[in-house]
Amino acid sequence: MYAYEKKTKYSYAFRTPEELSYICRRNALNIPVSKDVSPLSRKVTVRTGNGRLTLKNAIAVHPMDCLDALPNGSPSSLTKRRWLRFSASGASMIYCGVASVFPRSGGRLCISNYNIQEYKTIINEMRAGYSPVFILQLSADGMPSEADRSLLPSLFARSAEAAFEAGFDGVDVRLPRSGESQPEYKVLLYEILSAVSAVSPKCGILSLRYISDFSDAGPDFISALSGVGLSVISVTAGSQEEEPDVCMPANIPQSSISVSPLTAAEKLLSEAQRIKTLAPDVCVIASGLSYFKELAPFVASGAIESGMCDMVGFGRMALANGSFADDFISCRTDAKKSCVACGKCTKLYLSGETVGCPIRDQSIYLPILRKVTDKK
Repeated sequence: MYAYEKKTKYSYAFRTPEELSYICRRNALNIPVSKDVSPLSRKVTVRTGNGRLTLKNAIAVHPMDCLDALPNGSPSSLTKRRWLRFSASGASMIYCGVASVFPRSGGRLCISNYNIQEYKTIINEMRAGYSPVFILQLSADGMPSEADRSLLPSLFARSAEAAFEAGFDGVDVRLPRSGESQPEYKVLLYEILSAVSAVSPKCGILSLRYISDFSDAGPDFISALSGVGLSVISVTAGSQEEEPDVCMPANIPQSSISVSPLTAAEKLLSEAQRIKTLAPDVCVIASGLSYFKELAPFVASGAIESGMCDMVGFGRMALANGSFADDFISCRTDAKKSCVACGKCTKLYLSGETVGCPIRDQSIYLPILRKVTDKK
């Protein structure tokens, strides 16, 4: 009898790639599992305004809003520590963090002319000895309720200019929905991407964190986005605030979630595959794979090999294991270093606290988690 057939309290109990593959087949889940991890070390070509950029492997660090900025929106010592860990992880594309286009938005980063030098100093240090591509995600998080959303294209463009001046290789756009109809949202997203593209250098990478609802991205819309010079689409769904079990499948009691983690993981992979079919010339990054813990490289390799995506991105795993990409490529699957998909980093975020891994980075983040737990 397999471990998952014995265990009922938690959703995850796969010990080997064979067990995981078996349960996926048994439940007709389109989650490919491959013991050959060589697809992770494949070079990936990403288009830019003046040609193509080649990345050394197919692993990315996802953008994470860790709420550790200084009050003025500049990176703190914790921000710097986290970014340096990411840059040394072995991943070829690093989404360093999330910067709001609105200043002073509750611990979030914000980049503008007044603090460019702080960002530039850290980026220069990250480049010493490493060769990843560095991208800064721009978002409308922290937007005042009275703000005019029609101003967002110019605000995103202003922040993008500052990011490129600071030394980032690219910018990523994330626009959460806020009451717009689907047509209104699509128009606004297109206008933002067009404005950012207009101020991007020819060698710059333009990325979109696509928040799918599994129905709204048709061929015409994706074609229009590709037309503004989009380089990368990083696919996710839902939000940490409203649907964390959809966008970040976790190893938590089944009674605490609305959808099975394996089902959520399959939906995320299938959506990445759908977007890849619609945008074959754009680099597509899949998400949600930290749920598979030390088996993640086998699912990631299977997804790339089967054509579901060009790259695989990891957020929670990058917080837990500072060498995760190198470990995956070398097939070093150490459960003692891996993310355990416990959801505690998400709990920190939803509590408005500084985010990190309380399990693998205990000296800093476990006291913060205890403070959150004590409040309750």
